[in-house]
Amino acid sequence: MRFLNRFFLLTLLPLSLSTQSELSLAGEWDVAFDTNLDSEAHRWLKNKYPYKMQLPGMKDEAGLGDSLTLKPSLDHEALYQFFAVLAFLAPTDSRPIPSDVADPATFLTDIKTDLTKEWPKNRSITLLFHGHSVPAGYFKTPIVNTLGAYPNQLLKRLKERYPYAVINVLVTAIGGENSEQGAARFQTDVLTHKPDVLFIDYALNDRRIGLEKAKQSWQTMIELAQQAGIKVILLTPSPDLKVDMSEPENELNQHANQIRQLADKYQTGLVDSYKSFDTERQQGDSLSRYMAQDNHPNEAGHLLIVDELVKWF
Repeated sequence: MRFLNRFFLLTLLPLSLSTQSELSLAGEWDVAFDTNLDSEAHRWLKNKYPYKMQLPGMKDEAGLGDSLTLKPSLDHEALYQFFAVLAFLAPTDSRPIPSDVADPATFLTDIKTDLTKEWPKNRSITLLFHGHSVPAGYFKTPIVNTLGAYPNQLLKRLKERYPYAVINVLVTAIGGENSEQGAARFQTDVLTHKPDVLFIDYALNDRRIGLEKAKQSWQTMIELAQQAGIKVILLTPSPDLKVDMSEPENELNQHANQIRQLADKYQTGLVDSYKSFDTERQQGDSLSRYMAQDNHPNEAGHLLIVDELVKWF
């Protein structure tokens, strides 16, 4: 009887849910073929798929894959993964994109409210930028264009939006530094300032220490900041002209993907600088137009980053 009760409860739940709502599989679907069984590693559920298919319908009609035969070419494990993913997804026009990255509309709500307050009810808001040479303001080394770099360009943009606000921009970035070094001085150089918002930008130089060490260092900084009640926004890398951004597995994109995963895990803000520059490239623009030297953006490049930063305010 105990077994029957459990079976009844397990079957009753989905049946009761099905009476409340139904999910139609009809419509146009985004499709990709996972021939290597590594969809999770490639974060497929958060990426756009390259093909489209109409349901009801057959893949032959859509011109996808090999012709259908009576003997399926997928083994049992591949078939299991196919149906598991099929059960999770919905048609293109209704499928939500799962993400735990913070929402730009609400992440800094309290801070944005404070930015609108007039004296004597206002207070100083501190934005702190921790990273390497790019937030430090290096253009064509050894020139440091502090006012042209994205921390102060963001300040300029915010002052246009919030004329009553007192905003302090602190830059603790050091040229040539990686996240392991940045994490080592985090308590003394960052937490002591008690910033309202912390921006972390290290991926360009993290190529020298590898993904695993970079991940550990970023996690350390994120966790320490969140424990102190600081809002954290992570930045993916800006370009290096020596890296082929058309190659999906290039080292910069690997670090960018890791940063996106960290933003998901810790529900931080995310400024996807890499995606912004890559979008310009895909639209036919030359990346060199945005660069002061191979690995440092010029003012136009910094403004691309600012366009993403300001969305959080």
